[in-house]
Amino acid sequence: MCDQLKDLGLKVITLSGGEPTTRSDWHIIAKRLVDNGIITSIITNGWLIDENFIHNAITSGIRSVCLSIDGLEKTHDFIRRSGSFNKSIKALKELRKNNISTSVITSINKENICELEELYQLLSDLGVNSWQLQIALPMGNFAKRPEWLIEPQDILSIIDFAYNKIGGKLLIVLADCIGYYSNKDIKV
Repeated sequence: MCDQLKDLGLKVITLSGGEPTTRSDWHIIAKRLVDNGIITSIITNGWLIDENFIHNAITSGIRSVCLSIDGLEKTHDFIRRSGSFNKSIKALKELRKNNISTSVITSINKENICELEELYQLLSDLGVNSWQLQIALPMGNFAKRPEWLIEPQDILSIIDFAYNKIGGKLLIVLADCIGYYSNKDIKV
């Protein structure tokens, strides 16, 4: 399949899931993609990032590792699992220490929208390269908690937040689900 993707002219791919690192051969797939000239990144929850993962990421040629962080410690652990925030922060530090480009994805909801500024500062201090903001959609954990979903008017505050950070230490990327409602989000 990796060879067929090359033949189709694919240039960039992100390995994601579920959790791609639960496959024992993820790094073999990644290396084959990279060997075929396809820029390859991975999105993970960070639970399985250890020395072995870092070695495999480097030797396979992974371009970037992206972790899902959905708020500060209390919020993230409530949404994900107790202890997952600290595991993710430790993983980001280890990745950066090994010169692996890092990014973070945050699904914005009513529980974490007020934490964006503090999260921005933390991720900036950790040397994260980019931060994708997306809206939590009614699927996964959020399907069971519709009261956590943001209101339409909250979208403009997310756009304003990102717009005000243009030129900062951390590149903010707005996911397509945020839409294109103003000149500000188009500029971001």
